Amino acid sequence: MLEITEHRAISDYAALAATLAPYYELGAGVAVDDAGAGYAGLQQLIGIRPCFIKLDRALVEGIDRDEAKLVLAEALGAFASRIDAWVIAEGVGTNAELDALIRLQVPLGQGYRLCRPEPPWAVADEGLAARMRTRAKRTATAHLTIAPLLEDVPTSPEARAWADIVHEYSLHPDLDIVVVLAPTGSPQGFVTRVLAERGLSGPRAGLRVKPTSRADEVARRATTRLPEERFDPILCVDDAGRHLGIVRFERLVGALAGEGSSAG
Repeated sequence: MLEITEHRAISDYAALAATLAPYYELGAGVAVDDAGAGYAGLQQLIGIRPCFIKLDRALVEGIDRDEAKLVLAEALGAFASRIDAWVIAEGVGTNAELDALIRLQVPLGQGYRLCRPEPPWAVADEGLAARMRTRAKRTATAHLTIAPLLEDVPTSPEARAWADIVHEYSLHPDLDIVVVLAPTGSPQGFVTRVLAERGLSGPRAGLRVKPTSRADEVARRATTRLPEERFDPILCVDDAGRHLGIVRFERLVGALAGEGSSAG
């Protein structure tokens, strides 16, 4: 890994690229040190396209108390993800700074709060590692949308006789949920096997959300439904209101509890 500091101005990025090319061919990568504190800033990052972007410690110190630093770190993180690079936060010195960086989903860090350098290799204590895992899990949950939880289920046109829709359950023992669609493709409701066996007179409307909806917010909305509807599947629609699939309430709760493998 070749590290390039921002404290020296680069006047010719084409020449730099030519210099680095042989090393890239040998499998080397490039890290930009002290990002945000030197000469060229974003111009240098664009010209080099590094594998690692190291946030200068001046940006990390007190980041938990400085909204401008938080915004800048978030922007650099978004940029890094677009060019398939990793962000490293330098000089992490306090729990508050560490927590702020975890909330921003900064993947890597170094600093005395994590551990001090020592041979042969420094390892963070288990208490700190557990703290980091717990906060990372909370952050992942806060950022989780329902998109990974979507499930495709059979649909039926609204014009079809209701008795025929219900009759499908007697013909197909493995049938669980049917979503009834209007001619526009929007869901008019759904029927489950249990509801069909109870003699439901029409589809139940259900809760409608978009795939970008946060899972925790959807869960809160779902639990405010009437007791008999609280565990119903959730209907997912696009911006035009067209049916995309369903999210089972039990999968939603499992994902929020960290048990849903499809939720990542």
